[in-house]
Amino acid sequence: MGSYITETIHNRVREVCLESCPTSLRDKLVTPLNRTLTKSSDQVWNGLILLLKNMFSINLERVEPLLISNRMLQSSAELLDHAIDQDEDYGISREELMMLGNYLYTKSIQNLMQAGQSHWNDKIQERLLTNLISCLEMAWLGQWEDYITTYHCVNEEEYLNMVMNKSGKLYEIVFKSIGHLAELKEKDCQILAKAGNQIAVAAQLSNDIQGIYSPKKADLEQMKASVPIIRGIEYSKQQDQKLLHLLQKAEDSTSIEEIRPSILEYLEVNRLFEYTKVLINVYFNEGMDLMSKWTDHHHRKQFYELFGLKEV
Repeated sequence: MGSYITETIHNRVREVCLESCPTSLRDKLVTPLNRTLTKSSDQVWNGLILLLKNMFSINLERVEPLLISNRMLQSSAELLDHAIDQDEDYGISREELMMLGNYLYTKSIQNLMQAGQSHWNDKIQERLLTNLISCLEMAWLGQWEDYITTYHCVNEEEYLNMVMNKSGKLYEIVFKSIGHLAELKEKDCQILAKAGNQIAVAAQLSNDIQGIYSPKKADLEQMKASVPIIRGIEYSKQQDQKLLHLLQKAEDSTSIEEIRPSILEYLEVNRLFEYTKVLINVYFNEGMDLMSKWTDHHHRKQFYELFGLKEV
């Protein structure tokens, strides 16, 4: 995504979010909003929408309201996620993060309804809004499941199903919406949505690995479920109990950083990160294969590069 287009969209997001906004709210919102707009994960989100736009040769002006609304929606999800995990300091309280996240969520839908009136016909706008509301319901349910679920109470299949809701449905909004703007048949829009869900799972699994490695993330402290840990627990129960003991120490400890290296070593030695990386490629390749009727070699290469993967 060109830097000029990126900055243009981000400026429009700021304008839409801050217009008619009380000063007290604006002062609280500016910094968190700017931080979500510049995060690397959100740059991927931006690039994804424009890559799909180019794939179907959709005019930028036609897709701009969708870009803006989805950027606000992604920022909303980021703030709500951090309010839950509390793994990043935004300089405001948890309650304020939640209220700001809900405000952005409302503005994203409002923008889609208002801006869409001058860009799309009624049929397309109805399809976009129906898709948005349906997917958001499942995404928030997935977010709730993620919040209440620990690595002790879920198996791999259950976890992947949860990811398909939490992350997959947000990606479905983008992929299916692009299909609607391209005026594809509903069957093809459903195929695009499924492709988006598969790619979202791959992206979340990649984030899971980063979350275990990073001292800035609270994944281990909060006993968050992830494929490497879930598979590691299953292996440890059958073989050596070692990871179970390490995780128990982590739960009892006031400093996870003393135990993180041992947990990482166990997962690396037993090739559990490697297993997860295989899954990442499986889900990503399945998503790309579902879109094969619309993509050429150049498109596929751009998708893999956007997510930092190599085609295998």
